[in-house]
Amino acid sequence: MHTKGELLKETIEVFNGLLAIYNEGNSLVPEQINIENEIYDTPFVIDTTKIPGFFNQFQEVSHIQFPKDSHNYVKFHVENETNIFINPNTLDAGIEVEFTPKTIYYRDTIASIPNYKVNFDDQIRWGVSRVVDSINIQCRVKYVSD
Repeated sequence: MHTKGELLKETIEVFNGLLAIYNEGNSLVPEQINIENEIYDTPFVIDTTKIPGFFNQFQEVSHIQFPKDSHNYVKFHVENETNIFINPNTLDAGIEVEFTPKTIYYRDTIASIPNYKVNFDDQIRWGVSRVVDSINIQCRVKYVSD
C-alpha cells in the first residue's frame, strides 16, 4: 500500500518520462534514404547447383523385376561412375522432382502412359506379372528461378 507522498512521487516520475519522450519526439522523425543508398538483405535464393549432377546420374538407369503373387514389382537402380546417388527427396526446399513413366515396353506389347509411380528407394508394384523389356521415363524438375 502506497502513501500519498509515494503515489505522488511515482506519478511525477511517470509523467516526466512521458514528457521526455514527447520533447524528443521531433528527433524521432524517420530518416529519408535515397533508393541508391538503400541497403537490402541478401535475397532468398534456391540452391540449384545440385541439379546438373542430379540429371547426370541418370545416364545408366536399370530396373530389376520381381514377379510375385501374379504381380510385377519393379526396383529402379542407378549406376554411375561415382556410385553416389542424389536422392530426389534430399534436394533443397523449393525444388520438386517428378518421374513419370511415358511408355512401358513389354516383351510382346507396348503400354503408353501407364498410371504407375517411379521410386528409387524401394520396389513398387507395377500391375500384373509380365516381362518388362524397357521403360521410357520422363524426369521433370520444377524450381523457383529469377
